[in-house]
Amino acid sequence: MKLSKHQHMQLFLEKNYITLPQLAKHCGVSEAEILTLENAQCIPGHTYALRQILIFSCTGIDEALTENTALTTTWYYHNSTDLWVKEALLASKNMNLAAVAAQVKANFAKQLRKALGDIKTPGCQNFEQAWGYWIDGTWGKCLKEISVDCLARKELARYNIAEIMQQDPATISKNTKIKLTAAVKNYIAASLDFDAYGMRYLLAEEAIKKFQLDVILDKKYLTD
Repeated sequence: MKLSKHQHMQLFLEKNYITLPQLAKHCGVSEAEILTLENAQCIPGHTYALRQILIFSCTGIDEALTENTALTTTWYYHNSTDLWVKEALLASKNMNLAAVAAQVKANFAKQLRKALGDIKTPGCQNFEQAWGYWIDGTWGKCLKEISVDCLARKELARYNIAEIMQQDPATISKNTKIKLTAAVKNYIAASLDFDAYGMRYLLAEEAIKKFQLDVILDKKYLTD
């Protein structure tokens, strides 16, 4: 039986993300403590939210018997968020949360500068953009691991692919094609499996088709 887009998305979330209660249990703290760290910008925020409304109906009755219009929300965090939670909890033993947040941001800036230098990528046009995507959970939807190293590898690969894509397949040099192949593989390796609603696979797919690259692109979460 063919899965719906909704079912594909649910499977994607269950494989790559954890809920707030799961994250709290894994880190040995309360849900409130996780939210406190998130609100203080000590850890990356949740990436997805599942909102549900409960409606009870009965055969032969047109109107709903009961309807809970208050949304029930489940927050999903990237699977690797627990590493950041544990690091923040450890730091918070010796400093307040504002100081922890400042330290996290400073370390992020230092690592990002070392990895990217002055290169401007689509997701890292400047530090504030990169940091904003990091701390609000946006990077959680496209990175296989929440780390600056993974972020840099994905963005540099994306940058190199876009640059080489401007060339003509008929005149591209062998070395440039090897570089493109490596970039596409790095992009796929650093990127999270492409979800049913995503478009990240398009760049890699276009490069593979245009230059006839020997690279396999897994799109198991995409529907027809």
